Amino acid sequence: MPKNVTLLNLLLFTLIGGLCYNLKQIWADFPLQTDTLISEAAGSSQTDAWRLKERAKTRKPALREYAIVATANIFRPERTEWTPPPPPPPPPPPKPKLLKKKPPEALPPPLPDPQLMGIVIEENERMAIMRGHKREEIKLGKVSRRRSRRKLPSRIVKEPIKSYRVGEEISDAKIVEILETKVIY
Repeated sequence: MPKNVTLLNLLLFTLIGGLCYNLKQIWADFPLQTDTLISEAAGSSQTDAWRLKERAKTRKPALREYAIVATANIFRPERTEWTPPPPPPPPPPPKPKLLKKKPPEALPPPLPDPQLMGIVIEENERMAIMRGHKREEIKLGKVSRRRSRRKLPSRIVKEPIKSYRVGEEISDAKIVEILETKVIY
């Protein structure tokens, strides 16, 4: 059995070799049909045409013979000489970059006015009994480093009722004068 396969392979390789040789001969014998060869062979006899055919086999075409393809392209519907398209319009000038400013930090709401509970007037001394307010930071459990760089949130808390004299501070304000019915701060 192996001798038959080897013999068959040898026969197939011989057949393929013969086909390749014939294909090469066909391509080599194919004449170059240019306009000049056709015009020369038009008025001559068969022997002259045979000589031109033999000469065309050995002759390489000149590059100028291919110039017709570029100038009269059969694939372009206009079949005119190619002109490049116009250049695209220049891009619009870039807009100037504005520096982005950080929005101003929101100011905390102002403290409410202190509550006047009463006024005590003695011979030269005046005292106002008032309740003020103060701002207290809200304490968070674990604060991340990024969050700790920012201001912590705060809330407004009422202070206990105390007595105040002129010059003391209450709710971020300084008492300037205590009158019989009101306190100026």
